[in-house]
Amino acid sequence: MAEVAENLDLPLTERTSNLMLQDMHEMIKFNATHDQDTSLMLRDEFVKLLKNEVLKEPGFQHTLCHVEVLGFRVITNICGLEGGKQLLTTIVELITENIQSTDLFARLGDQSFAILYKDCSADQA
Repeated sequence: MAEVAENLDLPLTERTSNLMLQDMHEMIKFNATHDQDTSLMLRDEFVKLLKNEVLKEPGFQHTLCHVEVLGFRVITNICGLEGGKQLLTTIVELITENIQSTDLFARLGDQSFAILYKDCSADQA
């Protein structure tokens, strides 16, 4: 992918280094705020975005949903870590297919998730 460099007066190696550092910074930032197994945002990032959404438009009605996977430890004990990861992947895919791209979806812990259905009543959610 080609990108337009901001400052053509800088040597090519410096521009390339700057782009690499920016990419690394974005990757580190993503890894700090997202779950390694599911790529979903983590609890702290979700809470930060949740606060922003709630304060944004007082007229909007949002619905917050908590999903707990009961017996997850049993699955990992019987099927191993790989089986647990496959279960997580399946759960995330199913939920992602059934929410809007604007909704917030996060992994809160080993076996729990949260979804913020934006501008959505409880009945619609």
